Amino acid sequence: MRWLQKEVDSDTVPAPASGPLDLGPSGGPTAPTSGHPQPPLGTDSGPSGARGRQEDAGRLVRVAHMLQGCRTLGPGARSVVWVRGCARRCPGCIASPILDDGPSLVLRPDELAARLLATADEGVTFSGGEPFEQAQALAAVGHVLRASGRSVMVYSGFTLDELRSSSDAGVQALLDVTDVLVDGPFERERQADLLWRGSSNQRVHLLTARYAHIASSLDAAGAGVELRVDSEAGLFWAGVPERDFVGQLRRAAEPFGIILTGREGVWA
Repeated sequence: MRWLQKEVDSDTVPAPASGPLDLGPSGGPTAPTSGHPQPPLGTDSGPSGARGRQEDAGRLVRVAHMLQGCRTLGPGARSVVWVRGCARRCPGCIASPILDDGPSLVLRPDELAARLLATADEGVTFSGGEPFEQAQALAAVGHVLRASGRSVMVYSGFTLDELRSSSDAGVQALLDVTDVLVDGPFERERQADLLWRGSSNQRVHLLTARYAHIASSLDAAGAGVELRVDSEAGLFWAGVPERDFVGQLRRAAEPFGIILTGREGVWA
């Protein structure tokens, strides 16, 4: 598998995004958006509260995608785990293909931790989807990683204050093993080219002293987007892209006879 990194310009879409595509003979990708209102914290759609999945909370992690050695979604080289499912519907969310109960790789926390520890990455970034809807299971993964000297970064559409006020023990457990939290919903009208996030309302919180040395650089520009291509002509991108990134990629590929088509399924 090979990969490229692309620096992006000022117009971004919501942070922690990814997407699989095919380099195929016909068709073309679309940039998904959604306009449903965000549910309040404490309902069945709050963190760790998606109805119909509570019986698996703490026992299983539903993974949409996984990537190793990523340098666009957190400090250093990181494994990134995009979890499947999010009850929030932030307008413009580029991750909308993985917000529902579609295809996923279902792993026990110990299985996921073993996969992550088998890499040389300095830590993991949990994105999604909404990680705090699977907080208890991810907290178990994070505990193992932290005990092994790895770091944990988490993206959430909820603010830090909302998470800290939650009565869910799993939410607090995941916060307890988190070194870096990027919080808040994407707000389209406040888009900005910011490090690891897509709109200016979102904040990077250093919850431990592990990355205190980067505190002064958190207002830097975005880290760009990584593209990876596999042996079956599958292309995967990861990072905080500019607006219409997929459309621009498609148009740039067409003169070379390459047509991008959407791909369903799990990249892991």
